Amino acid sequence: MHRLLTIILVTAALLVAAFDASAGKDIAESQVPPTVLIPFKATHPAATEVEYEEEQKNGGLVYEIEYKLDGVKHKIEYSPGGKILKEE
Repeated sequence: MHRLLTIILVTAALLVAAFDASAGKDIAESQVPPTVLIPFKATHPAATEVEYEEEQKNGGLVYEIEYKLDGVKHKIEYSPGGKILKEE
C-alpha cells in the first residue's frame, strides 16, 4: 500500500511539473522583442487589454499576445522573428 501511494504521489508531482513547464510566463511589453511588437502594433492599433506571454512550444520559443478588439478576445502567436504562427 505504501509503495502504491508513493507511486501515485510521484506521478502527480511529475504531471504538475510538466503542466507548469508548458505554461507560458507573463512578460511586460518592454520584454517583447521589436520583431514581434512592431508588427503587432502596426496591424492592431486599436487593440485593448493587451497581455504578453512567452512560452516554449514544440521545442521553440513563442510569443503569445492576447487582446481585445471591439470587445472580442483574440490571440496571436508569433515566432521570435515576427512570423505569425497561429491566430484566433
